[in-house]
Amino acid sequence: MKDEMAKPLGLAQRGGSYQLRIVIPKDLRGHYGDRTDFRISLGKLDKALAYPLAHRPRAEKESEFAQWVLELTPTRLPRSHRSYPRPLRPRSKRSC
Repeated sequence: MKDEMAKPLGLAQRGGSYQLRIVIPKDLRGHYGDRTDFRISLGKLDKALAYPLAHRPRAEKESEFAQWVLELTPTRLPRSHRSYPRPLRPRSKRSC
């Protein structure tokens, strides 16, 4: 079996150089001027170098997206969410 790394999500070879495309989540696009994605050039590399190098920019952007979500999420959850998990109650037996 070959020992190959899986192709990173959004990585494509364009004209001899590798480019990474990171899609911005729909609910965060307003914070990026309605951009739909980031395209990051990794330069003219061979596949063995491009695959591992693509993980860092993706991780940085996804961390940035997560930070935005934390800032936009209300700190207090609605009452219906605070009671979970609910304890199970025994079912009452119905008489016929």
